[in-house]
Amino acid sequence: MTAIALQETVPSKTLKRIATYVQPELFEDLERLGSIENRTLSNLLATLAQQAVETAKREGKFGDR
Repeated sequence: MTAIALQETVPSKTLKRIATYVQPELFEDLERLGSIENRTLSNLLATLAQQAVETAKREGKFGDR
């Protein structure tokens, strides 16, 4: 693996880590969806979280922020 390829797979030190617990069935479905979309589970969840925040902002749920 080249240094560039390794750099792209290692998360930035500025990124925050989130831990959560989900039901086994949901975990399996998320892993399957990640596989279908050729994403890691972490990347899939970060993308889903980003989409949820963008939707909430468009819907005005963040108020004046």
